[in-house]
Amino acid sequence: MDLDIFKKTGKVKITCLLLIVLGVVVRLFFFDYIYCDYKFFLNEWVEYIRNNGYAYSLKDSFYNYTPSYIYILILLAKIDVYSLYSIKVVSLLFDFLAAYFISALVYLVSKNNTARWISFTLATLLPTVILNGALWSQCDSIYSSFAIGSVFFLLKRKNIMSMIFLGIAFAFKAQASVLLPFFFIYMIRGGIKWYYFFIIPTVYVFSLLPAWIMGRPLTDLILVYQMQSNFDNALVSFFPNIYMWIENFIPADKIYGMLFTAIFVLSMGFILMQKKIHIHTGIMVKAYLLKLHHLPFCPTWNA
Repeated sequence: MDLDIFKKTGKVKITCLLLIVLGVVVRLFFFDYIYCDYKFFLNEWVEYIRNNGYAYSLKDSFYNYTPSYIYILILLAKIDVYSLYSIKVVSLLFDFLAAYFISALVYLVSKNNTARWISFTLATLLPTVILNGALWSQCDSIYSSFAIGSVFFLLKRKNIMSMIFLGIAFAFKAQASVLLPFFFIYMIRGGIKWYYFFIIPTVYVFSLLPAWIMGRPLTDLILVYQMQSNFDNALVSFFPNIYMWIENFIPADKIYGMLFTAIFVLSMGFILMQKKIHIHTGIMVKAYLLKLHHLPFCPTWNA
């Protein structure tokens, strides 16, 4: 019987490896595609970096991202490789890092090695994951990797490492804030001390220091996410939530949507705060997935 299980597990691993390779091949087919984000932004940024002294270019406001991703572009600009390819390779590598943390979470709950292999494979084959990096040259896999990693370390009771990872995720994209309701629930259940949350802005500020040292005003760097939110005054951009149905018909203020979301999150947190609700690792993973349910109520969200 044990031999049969071993053979079955071996077949699963081989199948998964073949599918993972297939996913890489599919990505390579998309590598020559030039999306508008690369054509009008990323390529222009790389050329600006090359023409303005690489790290010295950090003093200029030619980018509307946080500088964390620009640091990566500076490294890529120094490599004599077509920037379209190098940017997509970085996204591919973080696709696999995100898949690793997903599979680690699955194993943490299931203690099943086969499930770990399958979850890793499926995570690398998700169409949205493949298209985001390989087709659109986007970098969402970077912040996603650190965000998922922060949940993994939290459930492993490595709270400081968890908050550092969440801080790094936030240093790349504000979308990492979708995890805060999950961490809030964990905090009110006593799983993490409130003052650990100061690690997040601390990591964020540290990520700004190289650009500040090179001459970029600190206020510009700190307020970059505010600048991004003011770039588009729409309640929602390219994201399927409730505001896409009302913004063209009903005058609305973003603050009301934010207050509604905050009340919703606080209510869910205090419900789960009740001691009669037994919280274990499986429940916390479900709570992590539940936090995705607040996205349909978030104003100013941009996919």
